Amino acid sequence: MTSSQDWGWARRIGFRFGIVFGALLIFPFPITAIRKLDGLAMALARPLVWATQWLAQAVLGLPELASDPSGSGDRTFDYVRLLLFAILGAIGTIAWSALDRRRSHPRLAAAAHVVLRYYVADQMLDYGFAKIWRHQFGDLTPLELRTPVGDVSPMGLLWRFMDYSAPYTVFGGLCEAVPGVLLLWR
Repeated sequence: MTSSQDWGWARRIGFRFGIVFGALLIFPFPITAIRKLDGLAMALARPLVWATQWLAQAVLGLPELASDPSGSGDRTFDYVRLLLFAILGAIGTIAWSALDRRRSHPRLAAAAHVVLRYYVADQMLDYGFAKIWRHQFGDLTPLELRTPVGDVSPMGLLWRFMDYSAPYTVFGGLCEAVPGVLLLWR
């Protein structure tokens, strides 16, 4: 742990932004780790979905964006949500810094480290076991098999390869799940 004298203004500002932005990014974890509480997690995330849609339409002039969970993080909705989180992170950092100018927060930093470790472990275990049990990728359809390679996106090509190669998919799952388990202990 570092003492409060060791934290300069840049580190305090960066830490505060990281805490606010990170909390928004993983919210509503750890509720999302409990599968029976998916409905509660979705209800808690609804205000952020509304705020993202508002930012997209009212400020950026975009049409209504698809916000249903898709398993992909590269949709316009996801990019607008990251912009929203960055804006809210900046506002939160300014407010926090105005209220608490000099204090550092080593105990909060240690707690955030633990939360981040468990969040990453949850994600790695979730995706790792989905690959090991062959739930993440479905069987290739005849249409996917007939599509020329040049017409497939890089992600689509990887997805088709993972669909096709069961041993590689299980190996990839083990490469995610084992480090995920190791993150559960210091």
